[in-house]
Amino acid sequence: MTNKQVEENRSIFGENDREVFEETPLWKFLLDPFKDPILMLLVFASLFSMVLGLIKESIHEGHFNFAGAYEGLAILIAVVVVDCVTAYNNWKKEQEFKKLQES
Repeated sequence: MTNKQVEENRSIFGENDREVFEETPLWKFLLDPFKDPILMLLVFASLFSMVLGLIKESIHEGHFNFAGAYEGLAILIAVVVVDCVTAYNNWKKEQEFKKLQES
């Protein structure tokens, strides 16, 4: 290949370099799953369940009773745990990919 052909190919196709990806912070991975409508529905359902449970048990017992909110709280804790584990796994995968890209 001549220098002229090389220059033409560079102008058409660009340089032959790898793209460097920006590192995504962990907090973005934590917020990313909340774009899913099903997950948001679970969060709102758990909050709704907690409020209704608190009201129901408080009226039934005659005083404030947190026992009615346990089901909603359990759903909310499960959603947070799944979100944290997923975010951590995605963050670690990105870290490994970045190491591979640098070598």
